[in-house]
Amino acid sequence: MSISSLKSLCSRVGVLTAGSVIAYVIGAVNLLIMVMLFHQAAVGHYSVFLSYAVIASTFSVLAYDIALQNVTEEEIPALLLGCLLALLFVLLVLFCMFEMVQTAYSGAILLQVFSLALYKLSEMLNIRQHKTLLMAQFRILPHFIMLGLLVTLVMEGEAVTFLIWLHVWVFFFCALLYAFLSVVPHLALVRWRGVLTQLRQHRHNPLLVSPADFLNTAAYQLPVIVIEHYFHASIAAQYAIVLRFCFAPVNIIGSAIGQVYHGELARVRRLSLSEFQPRFRQINVILWGLGVVIGAVIYAVFPVLYPIFLGDGWEMAGQFTKILSPLFLLMLVVAPLTVTFYVFEKQQYFFYTQLWYFIISAASFGVAVFSNHLIDGVMLFSGLSVIRYLFIYSKVLHLSRVL
Repeated sequence: MSISSLKSLCSRVGVLTAGSVIAYVIGAVNLLIMVMLFHQAAVGHYSVFLSYAVIASTFSVLAYDIALQNVTEEEIPALLLGCLLALLFVLLVLFCMFEMVQTAYSGAILLQVFSLALYKLSEMLNIRQHKTLLMAQFRILPHFIMLGLLVTLVMEGEAVTFLIWLHVWVFFFCALLYAFLSVVPHLALVRWRGVLTQLRQHRHNPLLVSPADFLNTAAYQLPVIVIEHYFHASIAAQYAIVLRFCFAPVNIIGSAIGQVYHGELARVRRLSLSEFQPRFRQINVILWGLGVVIGAVIYAVFPVLYPIFLGDGWEMAGQFTKILSPLFLLMLVVAPLTVTFYVFEKQQYFFYTQLWYFIISAASFGVAVFSNHLIDGVMLFSGLSVIRYLFIYSKVLHLSRVL
């Protein structure tokens, strides 16, 4: 990789990271305000709603958005329209399911799924076009608006209902604006004739990638739901706090590197494979350095910060953090590299590893419920997940031919 190319790559990662850090800080402040204003149980129920919405959103466009990195410029409009048709289909299916099971806040979940889908499409297009500044701005915007509303609005009615709908409407209007700037210009050039061709050509995405995304997300979010149901909403709030505060730095840095690397690797794949291995080695070294530093900070510093910022009664969050810190370390190293599976059309690897992850999560917290010892379940989840990430890493190395 040339010096100028490496500088460009680092610059894009830096912009995305900076935007995500700002969004994370504002989001953390928002959460602290919620903790001060409401009981732990209310924060727990709000976290459960977010878990349901995030899980449902994994099917939002049936993973067709991933293919936006690989198609030619002329094929983008047709594929985008196919993504929107897939979104309408998924929303209809979710609506029917919610009508049958009478899920709480089903309307809010549907609107949030729609908003997150628009964000997905907009981000994929902007990754391809290197519009990292726009991506950073729209990562910050909803959290910034949420902060302004939390400190100015008078809380009325049920606290949980207020929090949920405030969150949903903020993300909805931000998503519409983001899509207007990023998605709509491409739709002006759409040709209906190519839509079915694109959907058929990338049919492995809804069959493998979308279920894999669901399994991965469910593995993370299922514990919050299980803890709220079988233990207590206040304990679910503590586990959700750990996911929010500890997963955030991992997600911020890993997502920024992974997204930029995905776009760069897809470009190299479309043009030539000669530059792939040097880029992979550089990213690999960077990720290990960051992973060790951030993993150590999460283990040693975060448990000390909880009582300072959240007050008394959040001690269990510190226990969860120490147990899960090795998992967060490996997550930062390995997760950004898994885009290699997408670029080389090896979605089956990704599907099987996510299936394994879901089984680990369900089994670990099933043991916690059966034994009535939550800490034992969290320890089992962390240990088995570390083994899984090491297996994925070996697969990525093999596919990248650096062994």
